[in-house]
Amino acid sequence: MTVNKYLLFDLFIMLVSRLPMLLLFFGSTIWAVVRRKVHPQASQMVLIASFIYLFDGLFFTVFPYEIGPVERLLSIESIKTERWLYSGIYFFENFARAAIVVLVVGAAFADRSRSVKATN
Repeated sequence: MTVNKYLLFDLFIMLVSRLPMLLLFFGSTIWAVVRRKVHPQASQMVLIASFIYLFDGLFFTVFPYEIGPVERLLSIESIKTERWLYSGIYFFENFARAAIVVLVVGAAFADRSRSVKATN
């Protein structure tokens, strides 16, 4: 396996482009750790969403370098296989992002029965 000489630069660019969201998730992670005794379920959901987001960002930055460019492949079958692989991986990326949204929205409404009484 050869490592692309621009991998570190691309990782840096990914970090800079995702910096607002990373700051938000680091802040929410700290908030979740501080508030875990008051709202344990919501804190756990936010922590899981933060870790999924971090791994998602790293995986989809490094993943294209593992397969390599299409131009170096010689056969049509290899190109078709690579397209299917990319399509499948990015299809599952949408599920990861959906899981992040579901966890964060779920955390917003978790543990509400103890702090706020429901009105009928």
